Amino acid sequence: MSGKAVLAQALKLPKNQRIKLAQQLIESAIDDDVLVAGARLADQRWQAYKRGETGAKPAREAIEALVKRKLRK
Repeated sequence: MSGKAVLAQALKLPKNQRIKLAQQLIESAIDDDVLVAGARLADQRWQAYKRGETGAKPAREAIEALVKRKLRK
């Protein structure tokens, strides 16, 4: 079965099952290299924040901005 066919079938699942499937797929794709790279990126961003090179905003604002951006697409 092709990836498109699998996706078409998966999109027919109820939302809670799609979420569980997505979590399982993500977990299956994560290996040590991905975890190390993610940790390194998080540390770089934290260090930049501490040096005052980047700012921060409350999570609620960040999520609202992402939702608005998604709705414009």
